[in-house]
Amino acid sequence: VGWLVGWLVGWLVDCGVCVEVTVPRNPVMQQKGSNVEIPCHYKTSVGKNFVLEWRFAGNPPISLQILYFANNMLYKPSRQADRLSLLHKPPTLGDASIQLNNIRASDAGTYICEVNNPPDFDGTGTGLVNLVVLSVSKAGAVAGALIGAILVLFLLGAIVLYILRYRRNRMAKKKPQSEYSGNEIRQLVIPCILVPPTSKSICVNHFDWDFQ
Repeated sequence: VGWLVGWLVGWLVDCGVCVEVTVPRNPVMQQKGSNVEIPCHYKTSVGKNFVLEWRFAGNPPISLQILYFANNMLYKPSRQADRLSLLHKPPTLGDASIQLNNIRASDAGTYICEVNNPPDFDGTGTGLVNLVVLSVSKAGAVAGALIGAILVLFLLGAIVLYILRYRRNRMAKKKPQSEYSGNEIRQLVIPCILVPPTSKSICVNHFDWDFQ
């Protein structure tokens, strides 16, 4: 029992300087084209051997080094280098968070924050952060669909109104015969009659003058 108590006491003393990395449990979500902060905080007594490393596992899930800090030197050996930066420089005060600008769909995936501070090898020196890149917000999509529907209805209404006005003007130019007033000529056709001796038929149009 004595050796077990001694081991626990020794472990607690050593763990006072062990590395503890803290990252958010929930995924970090941000809209495409925006800037996003990927948090990572740690507790350790930073020494000359302090090393911070960020890796990215996208699709396919291959872990690639995107940021490396050691001996007060910063390296960014990835295609995200021009858009990637540390929130605090140098990252030796407990904050190893990074910022990624103008995020793209290909930036979605798992970001791995790893802090090493030899000889402190105990504790949890690694944290995983899942980044979700949103293409379009639902509110924006609904608003866009609503505006589009209103514009379509307005256009259809304008077309219908134009057709009605066109037909009305056309009918006004063509005045029906029943609307004539004054002297009106009604043409009547009487049956053809036979004229002897040729027995040829002659059709005569008769005009009935109707004065109103």
